[in-house]
Amino acid sequence: MLLESTTVNGLRTLEFLQSLPISLKTLSLKDTNLSQGTFFNSSTLEELHLDNTSLPINILQNIRALPALKVLSVAECDLHGTLPTQGWCELKNLKQLDLARNNFGGSLPDCFGNLSSLQLLDVSENQFIGNIASGPLTNLISLEFLSLSNNLFEVPTSMKPFMNHSSLKFFSSENNRLLTKLVAFDNLIPKFQLAFFRLSKTSEAPNVDIPDFLYYQYDLRVLDLSHNNITGMFPSWLLKNNT
Repeated sequence: MLLESTTVNGLRTLEFLQSLPISLKTLSLKDTNLSQGTFFNSSTLEELHLDNTSLPINILQNIRALPALKVLSVAECDLHGTLPTQGWCELKNLKQLDLARNNFGGSLPDCFGNLSSLQLLDVSENQFIGNIASGPLTNLISLEFLSLSNNLFEVPTSMKPFMNHSSLKFFSSENNRLLTKLVAFDNLIPKFQLAFFRLSKTSEAPNVDIPDFLYYQYDLRVLDLSHNNITGMFPSWLLKNNT
């Protein structure tokens, strides 16, 4: 269902949502102004699209009222501050979460690790910080798509935090801080086979070798290591496949 919000005294509100059908599965309110009112309860809603929408600051805390939610997209909503530790982290059925192009900062909260069904996560173009090797993303082994680009993350070249993420196909980390691999992480064989890998434009990039895990990647379609101080020999199979 695609809806526009109602207008009261020139301000759009969330109150009309209380009258929506209780069997509603999908709701899109993109490009609207929902800065007024309270959220609604629904035990059936599975997809909620709020991209480019003016939202109440407490939207993520109140999203717990949608326990069946599988897709949540709040990209480009000018949300700011740190992510709350209650509410949206209780969505155990969530498979896709898009927080891209907002103004979030701070570290990803530990409760992220509760989203065990998550397959797609896009937190690109925010101001998040922290070493992802010690954060909650290491627990999300169902991830297939992960975009961390244009933040302030510390990203290890070894990809060690994701070695057990057997479903991972897409990984993008452009314009973050690159961390050199540790000797103890060498020669680890990942369970994933990536189709897309971007580790480009890293700030203050040290001189590092080609990441070892690339020698075990045979399904790559896109590889971007540009604008780094990465040195060494590319995997021979990769060179043969592109000659």
